Parts: sequence; C-alpha cells; structure tokens
Amino acid sequence: MVPDLLFHVVSNRKWKMQIRDGVYRPEYFREENGVETVCGEDLNTYLNHEFAGRKNLLLVVIETSRLKKRNAIKEEQSKRESDETSSDKSSDKVTIYRIPEPIHKLAVLDKIRIDCNESGTFDIQLRQDGEHQ
Repeated sequence: MVPDLLFHVVSNRKWKMQIRDGVYRPEYFREENGVETVCGEDLNTYLNHEFAGRKNLLLVVIETSRLKKRNAIKEEQSKRESDETSSDKSSDKVTIYRIPEPIHKLAVLDKIRIDCNESGTFDIQLRQDGEHQ
C-alpha cells in the first residue's frame, strides 16, 4: 500500500532548475521511469546512503492523494550496501516508491531545506501533527 506522504530528495539548485510551469520533472525522469521517493520510515537510511555529506538539499514532501496516478506508483525493494560499521543489516533495506508522473506543485505539501550533521550523516525526526519534542 502506498503511504499518504512520500519524500523526494533533491539539491536546492536542481529543484530550481527542474521545476517549470508548476511541474517538477527531474533530469533522470525518463531513465528511471519516474520520480524516486521513500516513506518516512526509510528516510534516514536512504539519505545516509544516497546523500551522506551533502548540504543544501530539499526534502520534498509529496501528498500522494493529490497525484493523478497514485494507483500506478510502483513499489520496489532496494537493498542498500551496508556500512561496515552498521550492526543492524535490516535497516539497510529501503522501499522505493517510483511515481510515474512529473510532480505537480499542488501535490507538494512542503519543501524543507536539510543539511547533513557535522559527521556527514542525517537523523531526521518526523512527527505527526500535535506531537512535540
């Protein structure tokens, strides 16, 4: 089942270059057969594998109910190579949700600028409405 919220990560610079007329189409859209996204549960694993050490990224929050082709989103299991220091191999499994359409701005709930921490990793804490830390 496709989650209500999915997350796409892109550099701030590329976002600005690849959004035209209110539609975001990444440069790899055709080669990858869509826009690669992950759910909140897999977000840190995905960020730490694909974007370790990176800064000035945008975390694009996509509300799937606002997509025209929500039922066509493909779910893929992706096994990321383990970090040699990682003792929990199960955390390396990431579910990729491939959205088969460019993302219209109306489906974007928010864009959040993120940077890795001083050690080059990410530890994003997601909360539901009303939760406080």
